[in-house]
Amino acid sequence: MKPTIVFWKNHPALHDHRLYLALESYYNVLLICDTPTPEKRIRDSGWSVEKGVETLYLSDYQNPKLFVRSCINEHPNAIHVLCGLRSSLGVHHALSYLLKSSSSRFVVCQEAPTKVFGLKKIIQDLIYRVLIFRIRRKVSAFFTMGSMGTEAYTRLGFPSDKIHTSMYSYPGNYPPLPPVSQPTLPIKLIYVGDAIRAKGINLLFEALKSLSAESIRLTLVGSDPEGLLVRAQSDPFLNQRITVTGVVPNKNIIEILSQHDLLILPSLNDGWGMVVTEALIAGIGAIVTDACGSQDVPHLFDTGLVIPAGSVSAIKESLNQVLDNPNLILFWKQNARSRRNETKPEQIASQMHYVLSSVFTPHL
Repeated sequence: MKPTIVFWKNHPALHDHRLYLALESYYNVLLICDTPTPEKRIRDSGWSVEKGVETLYLSDYQNPKLFVRSCINEHPNAIHVLCGLRSSLGVHHALSYLLKSSSSRFVVCQEAPTKVFGLKKIIQDLIYRVLIFRIRRKVSAFFTMGSMGTEAYTRLGFPSDKIHTSMYSYPGNYPPLPPVSQPTLPIKLIYVGDAIRAKGINLLFEALKSLSAESIRLTLVGSDPEGLLVRAQSDPFLNQRITVTGVVPNKNIIEILSQHDLLILPSLNDGWGMVVTEALIAGIGAIVTDACGSQDVPHLFDTGLVIPAGSVSAIKESLNQVLDNPNLILFWKQNARSRRNETKPEQIASQMHYVLSSVFTPHL
């Protein structure tokens, strides 16, 4: 009989649905969320409301705390996965109960803390140090998104031997890709995401101004909440270098990425940065900053460059590097095609099961 694994979250994450299905090869999977996935997120993603994973919602019950306790009592031998320590009412109630139980088995899954500075950083560190001190003896494993999370939680006092790096999974199919072709000028660069300063988009524009329109063309996919794209389109130094497509459903991103040579993600702060994984699946490389959790993707699969965040000169140098040596783009495309299957949900599920079976060996 398969053991039960319970995921506690604020709401179902569409990108993790196939991971839960893959985990059902090893476990009976139960998802307990505060609320359903917001309808806007479903519309923006283009993914249908996925079925196949048993899901319960705290919002359906008058007494969420009592409901959480009854769920834990109903599954006394389950492994509990707390997805985030601060964002979910269900996690809050479940953690309180699990910490009091001598037989509870639970792990945590979380991104690195949001990067903040000054007094906010002092307060944030204090909050996390208190949380980690509270759980460090009872929790059996800590899955964090990328090495950036490993470094952050080790610094905050969590035992390094209990930390395991993971990554988000892609919910769609991995499409067939055309053969790799030698890149030609202009290099087709693409940015995907909200056009906001926190994503480093204004720094990218500054770097792009130093390059000729004949050498690089940049496609920008996403919303423009700060009006940066409107201003860029009216800038005579940029309007011949950029193409703005607007918002595109997530489901169509892979196809768009595959029509380009290289992704760039110049974020100043990004817990993961799913588009870097999507670029790998689309068969192209990526230039990403060291403030993104997904910097591990070009590192591990040798499919791009990792540059310092917040630096116009670093962006310029990276773009000049690929212009001086376009074979790099070809090399990254080849590696992406040969390594992308390693990011499939089935692989991530297998790695998670390996960890869980090692830390809970007597009971699995």
